[in-house]
Amino acid sequence: MMWKQGSRKSKNDVDEREIALDKQSKAARNDEQPGNAKSKKRAVFMVLGALLALCLAAGMVNCAASYKQAESIKRPSPEQVKKNAKTDPNADKDKVDEESQKAEEGVTDEPSGGNTGASKPETGGNSTSSGNGGSTGNNGNSGSNGGSGSSNNGGDSKPQHTHNWVPQTTVVHHDAVYQTIHHDAVVECRDICNQCGADITGNVAGHMEQSFLNGGSCVSHSNKYIETSPAWDEQILVSDAWDETVTTGYACSGCGATK
Repeated sequence: MMWKQGSRKSKNDVDEREIALDKQSKAARNDEQPGNAKSKKRAVFMVLGALLALCLAAGMVNCAASYKQAESIKRPSPEQVKKNAKTDPNADKDKVDEESQKAEEGVTDEPSGGNTGASKPETGGNSTSSGNGGSTGNNGNSGSNGGSGSSNNGGDSKPQHTHNWVPQTTVVHHDAVYQTIHHDAVVECRDICNQCGADITGNVAGHMEQSFLNGGSCVSHSNKYIETSPAWDEQILVSDAWDETVTTGYACSGCGATK
């Protein structure tokens, strides 16, 4: 009996140790899992951040390229305008000249602003050398004069002329149209008196009786084909006469240019 109780105690101790070891292993696994999950999350966030940065960089590059392309289309260079005019023989010369002039003005406008700023010190220097004594008051006036000169130069630029094309028309007269219809001659078979040559169609007996009573000699007749109506042409109106307004070209109401 003592031996059985000792064996039971030893089995219970073994079972308790195994249970304790299982608990420790589970706790260790639970401790390791959060660390692994955190590291995985960090790696995923880093990859996503890198992809977002690449997408933003590509978008900025595409935006810059499209902006440059749009600017080049809006403001083509004079060389590009002339090149397009050569390649397209049907292009309007006036429009090509206007576009080339706009392109040249767009190119020259930016340097002109920089030159006005650089011209101020030169005007001030000239005023000090020409002034007697080189007073600062004269220098200030010369600077203001230089500024007014630059503003006057900007105001002297000629405004762009836009053609106002007015259609030039003329009136073309169209005569009436007729159709000619030909009618053939009408030929009929008639009874003709052989003695007097009278047409007695439908009155043969009466003609003979009348001739006998009057002492005439009309006693016979014959059938002959006689033209009762000659051939003739008929004119039928198909369309009336009318006037048509036709555009012959265009003229600018401002400068008189034509196309």
